[in-house]
Amino acid sequence: MISKELSGVIAQMLKPLKGLSLNIVIERLSGHKVIPFDKNNSEDQKILDTLIKCAKNVKVKVNKNEITRDRPNEIGNDIESFVKEELKNLNSEANTLIASNGNKKSTGYPDIAFKDHNQNINYLECKTLSIKNINTT
Repeated sequence: MISKELSGVIAQMLKPLKGLSLNIVIERLSGHKVIPFDKNNSEDQKILDTLIKCAKNVKVKVNKNEITRDRPNEIGNDIESFVKEELKNLNSEANTLIASNGNKKSTGYPDIAFKDHNQNINYLECKTLSIKNINTT
């Protein structure tokens, strides 16, 4: 887990980087290259199809099991278990990431690691918003 102090330092470092690709920032901070999604690649399209099915199924389950929280990002935390369960139902191994101390991560990015149909590891960040804020950044 990143400390508040380190998080603040990173936030300050990113301010002058406006216009710089997020992929480059992630690669520099993590040491891992981000492989871009290619909408013309059938393998990438299969992953997207799985995620679309997952999202639709999660929406149905969440609507049946209403989640009420004061802050939308707290709902995002609750959504993660629904997403992991549904990815598993769609034959994708999905787990919470493990922190460097060996414990499951409860905060930070990304939320979920899942294996696609080729057993490649993909990372997923769950985001929710309040309908009041749908047109804001």
